[in-house]
Amino acid sequence: MGVNRRAGGSGGRRGDGEGRVRGPSGAVEGARPEVDGAVVTPVNAKTWQIVLDSGITLADWVMLADDRLDRGEYVAVLAEADAHRRAHGSFPEVEEVLQVAILGDVRQLEGMAKARRAVTYRDRFGDFPELAGELGAAVKSILSDLRISSGRSAQAALQTLASLETIVGESSTLVALQARAHHVLEDYDAAEQAYKSWLLIALPDDPQRKQMALGLFKAQKHEPTGPSVGEVFKDCDACPEMVVVPAGSFMMGSPSGEKDRGNDEGPQHRVTIPASFAVGRFEITFTEWDACVAGGGCGGYRPKDRGWGRSDHPVINGSWKDARSDVAWRSRKARRA
Repeated sequence: MGVNRRAGGSGGRRGDGEGRVRGPSGAVEGARPEVDGAVVTPVNAKTWQIVLDSGITLADWVMLADDRLDRGEYVAVLAEADAHRRAHGSFPEVEEVLQVAILGDVRQLEGMAKARRAVTYRDRFGDFPELAGELGAAVKSILSDLRISSGRSAQAALQTLASLETIVGESSTLVALQARAHHVLEDYDAAEQAYKSWLLIALPDDPQRKQMALGLFKAQKHEPTGPSVGEVFKDCDACPEMVVVPAGSFMMGSPSGEKDRGNDEGPQHRVTIPASFAVGRFEITFTEWDACVAGGGCGGYRPKDRGWGRSDHPVINGSWKDARSDVAWRSRKARRA
């Protein structure tokens, strides 16, 4: 795992965090820069003047820390760096070793464990840009894995969101997902409160405001989430227009006595669709397909148009496998949206 390091590491011997300071005259003086539990910045002292109980200077410890970080001794180096800064003060060289050790330890983890560890270090040692970036990446990864489409997935999502809220606090993103999960579970009172909370904390120009306001109205009327039968919607800007088809049944095939009936039109039988579903209103166009390819989807396949033109013409020369790759890409876009 690559970690940018300044010189620093461990030579295998550990100081006890106290040590001595060699003054300008060469005399050894005591050093206790921790005041009431706070680490202070030493005045005029240099790391080469700090002699640890092991016999090496603090500058030597910083120099040797690099090898230990290369070996992955992040937690041990971190503990020693913290002890040295409490005993001798906040030297830039020691702070850099501390931060590299923190990042190395955090980057070994994933998901919720990574987020928890990052917040623990942030609260203990303070924030810095790289640590904030690791925390943000962990939270983004957790949220991207959430699926809220059924009662079971909604329950699991609420548990994950509750854990995240204890780590990063309340945010409009978390509250929006909580509202959807409660709505899917048909816990309309909880969904209503979550929608109202979101509308209070989200920015006035947030693009989700219309969707969240409509969700609030549905929750207040005790109506399930999602578009209604006959409603036209788009999951994202790059997604096709969809329309909700109602549940029901119909007779597939033609009667056996029908004139000019083909052999492939029977036997006639009833087909039942037990639940409503959404289907695209129009064929996928070349413009939509090219957007999929440009976005890294559809296997990079660019079908030829036989000279008929691309633009809004229905895409041709595609297989069942190609259609599935297009659906997969648009599904990912819809989840991110």
